[in-house]
This record gives sequence, structure tokens and C-alpha cells, in this order.
Amino acid sequence: MRRFAKTLAPRPAGPVNAFEATVLLSTSALGISILTGLGSSSSIRQSLSPTLACIWATLYALGGAVAFAGLMWRNPFTGVEIKRVGLVALFFGGAIYALAAFELGRRGVPTAILHGGIAGAAMTRLVQVTRKLRAARRHFGGSGESGT
Repeated sequence: MRRFAKTLAPRPAGPVNAFEATVLLSTSALGISILTGLGSSSSIRQSLSPTLACIWATLYALGGAVAFAGLMWRNPFTGVEIKRVGLVALFFGGAIYALAAFELGRRGVPTAILHGGIAGAAMTRLVQVTRKLRAARRHFGGSGESGT
């Protein structure tokens, strides 16, 4: 019965959101495409050194994948912790690229806005899920897990 109760534990960050899931998978796919050479971007080549481009792509590939895995994790409390790690990576990946794209001047502004938006959304969601996780832990007596 205890195991069954765990599977029914409420998700501390709310139900899975299809838009959020799609953005997480898309950022991961973007990073993977750059790392594998499948994709290429003139703004990346112009604004980031090869080392920084690799770091950025790795942050997106892993950050998006880890955050998505956390979103879908069976135990919602563990899932939120995993998701938070991915969101931190996405924040830094987006911030790095946005700042570098602004260095390109006017032609880098659209890219900077897009990736700055990803960074801002990742940080906003990180704050939201952290607050909800803390509230759920208080509700469940500190462990954050029902039935334990």
C-alpha cells in the first residue's frame, strides 16, 4: 500500500505542462545538433569561441534532457530535484549565448532575445519549483515524500 501511495503523491510543481516539455526537448535537441555537427549556426560561429560554443551546446543538451527527465520522473519529489539541475544548466547556457549574441550588434539582437528568454524562463521556473518543493516538504513533514 505504501508503494501505491507514493505513485499517487501530488506533483509539487503541478501537472506536467506540454509547452514546458516541448521547450525542454527542443533545447536539448538544439544542443545535441550542434555537438554532433548535425546543425550549424552562423551566429554561434560569430559570437562564441569554439570552446564556449561547445560549453553552451553541452549545457543545452544536458540541461534540457535532465530537466525533461525530472519533469517525467515517477517520484515527483525526486523529479523536481532533478529538474532543478537541468534548469540551472539551461539558465547558464541561455545567458552565455544571449550575452555573446549581443556582442554581434543589431544582427545578434533576435538571437540574444530568444536565448535570453530561455535563460529567464529557466530561472523563473527554477524559482517556482523550488518554492513549491519547499511548501510540499513542509506539508509532508520535511521529507517531501508521502508514505515514508
